[in-house]
Amino acid sequence: MFPVLLRFGDWSVSTLGLLYAVGVLAAFLWALRRAPGMGVACKTVCDAAIITMLGFLAGGRLHYVLQHWARFRGDLPAVADLSRGGTAQYGGIVLMIFGLLLYARWRRQPAADLGAVLAAPVLLAVAIGRLGCYAQGCCFGRPTDGPLGVCFPPDARASRVGRDLLDAGGDGTLAPALHPTQLYSAGGALLGLLLLVWLQRRGAARGVLVGTALGALGLSRLVVDQFRYYEPSVFFLGWPINCWISATLLCAGVILVVRSSSSRRS
Repeated sequence: MFPVLLRFGDWSVSTLGLLYAVGVLAAFLWALRRAPGMGVACKTVCDAAIITMLGFLAGGRLHYVLQHWARFRGDLPAVADLSRGGTAQYGGIVLMIFGLLLYARWRRQPAADLGAVLAAPVLLAVAIGRLGCYAQGCCFGRPTDGPLGVCFPPDARASRVGRDLLDAGGDGTLAPALHPTQLYSAGGALLGLLLLVWLQRRGAARGVLVGTALGALGLSRLVVDQFRYYEPSVFFLGWPINCWISATLLCAGVILVVRSSSSRRS
């Protein structure tokens, strides 16, 4: 894989960071283009974009630190050191949602309007960001004999974990085939994006668009997590914590779609 895209002496550009930046920029520009046609001011979108980025960074880092608290317990300054890596996408998305709800309430902007503008662009950003995860070699899946298996470099953490799961430590030259769950996640986000675009063209209510985005995120992640590797420390009541979040997003999305559809018919 290509965790480092460019290197100039001691300075380098990570593929993960670049693709996340590209995803955020693409989502922001698309949201700006969508806003006027949906009755939302461009200034509101700009403010929401700042809240989204800050919430994503803070929430993603907080979620990662809590999941791996044993690594940070004796080195608290490392919590704020993003240069050492370590973010969890779901934590960022959850805090981003809460931030947008508070912002919409403060601006007296219907949350469904703002959410409908941002829903499809956010899914685009998620899809592009997951390509960065693939290049980085993080968020990988469990070993597989299927045709979709991908071999990461033998010295990558994904390969080391895969060898441990297969009980095949060897001399470190084995690169077991793993589920490319990063690509599965990107594909799920793109499918959700296509569904949103189709629904919007058919004149779906804005609450339906927001609920569909939440449901698509939750459902696709629930499916992907059946193939993804998780450390034992992140399990709660037999499920990875991320699966509980996925189930919550899916239920919230379904409820929002049903309520918005019922309100529109009445």
